[in-house]
Amino acid sequence: MPNFDIWLAIAYYMVMKKSHADSKQDEIVNAAIRLFSRKGIEGTSVREIGREAGVTDAAIYKHFESKDDVALSVFSRYSDLYSKLVDYYRQFESPFEHRLDKMIVDILEQHDKDRFGLLLLGQRHEIFARLGATHRLPIVAMTDFIQLGIEEEAIPKQSARLTAALVIGAFTRLAVFSDMGGLPPTLSDMKTEIQERIRGLVGLK
Repeated sequence: MPNFDIWLAIAYYMVMKKSHADSKQDEIVNAAIRLFSRKGIEGTSVREIGREAGVTDAAIYKHFESKDDVALSVFSRYSDLYSKLVDYYRQFESPFEHRLDKMIVDILEQHDKDRFGLLLLGQRHEIFARLGATHRLPIVAMTDFIQLGIEEEAIPKQSARLTAALVIGAFTRLAVFSDMGGLPPTLSDMKTEIQERIRGLVGLK
């Protein structure tokens, strides 16, 4: 066999090996997402994550140093997603009210595609303190979004941080009640009413 063919075979093997490893890591993270959203981080063990993912404890520790390392991977995924979503609408060229309405719809539709994100972001955990050192958090992105509305005089002067916390809290509680069956599983079905309530929350008339 020519040397090039040997090199090609080795390269293919290494790619497939990495693909398999990445697939296992994704399975572990997805299993952790399901468990953390139901039981919280403290209430979930490494063994339970392994059982849910169909892997051994050793396989988990091959990819992650600890359960908190798994949690950091999970929370950073959703934290980054929602921060980028809010930042997109902060930079969008449109009246503040229109940006707010569109952002609300996007957040609701994201929940309907993957309800675990808002459920996890509503949990209190020291992971957020660690994330804040290296990642832009949703509370920071939402604070900047509200502050822009104040500066544009689209909404009254107020504590942007407090309003951001109230808005994010509204979304995470909606996700909880949807998960419990107290609200429809697809929150976007209620988008018009939710838009109206959140507009009132930020001071839009």
